[in-house]
Amino acid sequence: MWLAKPTYVEFKNCVYEFFNSKALYQTHIYSAIVFGLLLMLKRFREEEFSWKMVLFALAVGPGLMYFNYFAAGFTPIFLKRYILYSFLGFIFLYSYLYSMLKFPFLIKLGLFLVLSGFSFSKLTYPREAFYEYNKAVPFLKNLQKNNNTLIVNDLQDLFAYYYDRSLLKLKNFEEKYNAMISKGVFEFKPDNLTWPVDQDFSNYKDIYYTRTFCGYYDPEDKISTMLKQKYF
Repeated sequence: MWLAKPTYVEFKNCVYEFFNSKALYQTHIYSAIVFGLLLMLKRFREEEFSWKMVLFALAVGPGLMYFNYFAAGFTPIFLKRYILYSFLGFIFLYSYLYSMLKFPFLIKLGLFLVLSGFSFSKLTYPREAFYEYNKAVPFLKNLQKNNNTLIVNDLQDLFAYYYDRSLLKLKNFEEKYNAMISKGVFEFKPDNLTWPVDQDFSNYKDIYYTRTFCGYYDPEDKISTMLKQKYF
């Protein structure tokens, strides 16, 4: 539960990203509203239509999306994957509303093809990962041509997985810490923001400082400031 409280702008951008664009998000939302309004008129809905299904899909779709955001205002648990999971509920809601419209098949097919074409035109592929440890760690490891190079990181197990998986067999933090420092990899705990001045790195010529969750544990960027004051 270490993530920072999200802003509403971050929440919206997250949703837009999963819809591939703001325009596509608005297309789905507004058309779903139109479908819902049409279904309020009995002549436009199929006989087996059920408002209970709509309410269920609203709860497990958009309802969960917004609940995730509001809950993060009390406890920082906002994760993009939670929003992604709740998309299944939105897809169910959208599909159900669309399928219950009493429209001729060709009209439904035409609308479906238009929306599908618009969706594929907005598709972003391939997506670039925000944290690409599988590329970063081998790159850093390749820079360690001598004992004068130090790599600093804040995620011991994740870093070790790509650096040397045999380190994962070690049982506790201290064992891994000692093994990694012997390989020129320094692990710092996120609750320690004074390690740049507490540790003696005078034996190293090059220091590569990597960080992942600094936006939470070091929002004022104190570590970088200390490193710049002490090292070039």
